[in-house]
Amino acid sequence: MNAIEVENLSKRFKGLFALRSISFDVKKGECFALIGPNGAGKSTMIKILTTLIRPTNGRARVMGYDLKERKMVRKQLGLVSENTIFYDQLTAMENLVFFAGLYHISKHAAKIRAERLLKLVEMWKWRNQPLKTFSTGMKQRINIIRALMHSPNIIFMDEPTLALDPQTSLIVKNVIKHIRDKGVTILFTTHIMELVEDIANRIAIMNSGEIVANGSLKELESHFEDDEKIVTLEFENESLATLGYENFKKMKKIKNVKKKIKSVKISSTSKDVVMEIMDEISRTKLPIKSFNTSKPSLEEMFVRLTGREPQEKNKGNS
Repeated sequence: MNAIEVENLSKRFKGLFALRSISFDVKKGECFALIGPNGAGKSTMIKILTTLIRPTNGRARVMGYDLKERKMVRKQLGLVSENTIFYDQLTAMENLVFFAGLYHISKHAAKIRAERLLKLVEMWKWRNQPLKTFSTGMKQRINIIRALMHSPNIIFMDEPTLALDPQTSLIVKNVIKHIRDKGVTILFTTHIMELVEDIANRIAIMNSGEIVANGSLKELESHFEDDEKIVTLEFENESLATLGYENFKKMKKIKNVKKKIKSVKISSTSKDVVMEIMDEISRTKLPIKSFNTSKPSLEEMFVRLTGREPQEKNKGNS
């Protein structure tokens, strides 16, 4: 059974399309990543699927319920939005019990669930502290488990690790893995490609309101590996890397060269690119520390398909 089914869905704001005839599905128990540059329509899609806004055209179903059945759809889901949802004056425990009560969960049952979830995100010792005293990362941990209090079948997460410190980002990632392994369906957006590669079963790449690629990481790689090769060269220091960068970008068959401090990454569709690079290294007697070939990374596929780098979200529609 599919947990989410989207068919020819469009959304127009004042004559401008945020989404254009999008179709995709998310299988039950799947962790599905929706990625794309700012303004691609990711947040708009989540708002539609969580019944916060209505589509202009098309249809969608969540756990078998049409979006028009708003009450039934909302019972199925938990939402972790880009803005935290709680009351700053209340403690962590009081917030969780309150939101559980909105789903008719008794106070006693809510406290038991809250204890388990607070321990999951390493926040148990702060359970009686008001939210107004919490850091951004601490608030986001509470925001995530608030969405889990009623044991939803589907969790929607819009940028769950945005602006978080590394420790909190790791905790959030582990929580996502935990609920995924429990069979909860997850649809999330992010600009962190490493997070997508680590936890997503399938990925949809969006650009300008359309899905330009959809599939598992291996399926996406298969579209690129036959016609593009990635070569990464590591150098002893930055000056040698700069020299290598200047040399390689002059080669006619090399399509793209990027430098990162002590390394140079080269992409090419030439079948003989590896030999050509080796010949150039031999000809210039350029000393290298290591030489590796690989498939395009998700970030490289993202740039190829959208023409833009992944980025932290700014204000505005995403």
